Amino acid sequence: MRRISLGIIMLAAMSGAILLAQVAQATTEAGPNLPVAAVQAQGDPNAGVPDALTVQAKSVPPTANERAQAAIVKPKGFQSVRKSTAVPFVCYDTGGPGLAVVWSSTWTPYASQRVYEHRHWCGYLNWYQTSRSSDVSLGGGPLCSWDNPREWKVGGGNGYASTDVESAGHFNCTIPKVGLFNYQDAMIWRCNMGGYCNFLWSGRL
Repeated sequence: MRRISLGIIMLAAMSGAILLAQVAQATTEAGPNLPVAAVQAQGDPNAGVPDALTVQAKSVPPTANERAQAAIVKPKGFQSVRKSTAVPFVCYDTGGPGLAVVWSSTWTPYASQRVYEHRHWCGYLNWYQTSRSSDVSLGGGPLCSWDNPREWKVGGGNGYASTDVESAGHFNCTIPKVGLFNYQDAMIWRCNMGGYCNFLWSGRL
């Protein structure tokens, strides 16, 4: 009887270890593209809050240059499956302020920080992207100053159905009787050829 109980305890311990290993692996593989719900569940103090989880961009008419660029770009990966030549060529624009995330301060509402990305992209409807441009701007509360807005692609791109872009900026926040804080706030958004952008991640570099 004693051996059976010991065996059950060892089996339960092994099962728990396997479960923990699976959770750790899933978190590691997710990398920076952790959904906002997972970030908030972890209680990450460095995570900002997006204005919205999904943004529908505006459809805008393409320019002659954008049509010319489209003739050069070919579909990649799963998007290389041939589709009808009747697929519409479209362009989308998030407008301003576009895609945004805000970071709040523990001590005061006057030390908030904001990162904005205004994105414009073109391609074939629900198929693949052929061009993309992003402008990053920064803002915040009166106790903060900001500089060095920047962006870079972290996934997808021309030839794919969507593009992941990381945007970031530097903030200096002086909080009276507390001190000076330097932040490198960043966010990642994914926009697709259906005209929608989804929030993926926010944090500090």
